[in-house]
Amino acid sequence: MSEAATRAETTTRSRTSKQAAISSQASPFLQFDMPKMELPETLRDAAVKWIDQGKETFEKAVKATEGMNDALEESFSGATKGTLDYSAKVTEAMHANTIAVFEFAHDLIAARSLPEVMEISNTRARRQLEALTAQSQELWAFAQQLATGTVKPMTGGLSRVLGARTST
Repeated sequence: MSEAATRAETTTRSRTSKQAAISSQASPFLQFDMPKMELPETLRDAAVKWIDQGKETFEKAVKATEGMNDALEESFSGATKGTLDYSAKVTEAMHANTIAVFEFAHDLIAARSLPEVMEISNTRARRQLEALTAQSQELWAFAQQLATGTVKPMTGGLSRVLGARTST
């Protein structure tokens, strides 16, 4: 045999033995066959039923969560809009009160006598008290409406979720 052929044969044997050693080291458990076990059919049926019930319960929980998220989103949107509207009403009332103060100051400066100052003060005080009372009632009614409108979507959503849960 030639020297080149001998080297080629030695290299081939070396590679083959290295690959065999690596494959036997990498997976020593492949040499043994595992015994085949068969699960009883009742156990398999019970496991399938348990998994199906778990999946169904999970789907119901997801639906309930989505329903509550929708109700909360509706509630928060309403609360945000209502708060902006309430803030606008407060600003409107402050504007009206500020104008009334400037008018009062103007009338006082224009007064020519003490009795006229007293009459202007009494008239303006009565008007301002009436205006403040009306503004307070309007803001209170609006605040109640805002609170009711904010809570209503949540209670409706909760009723839908609990109703769906108890009906199934």
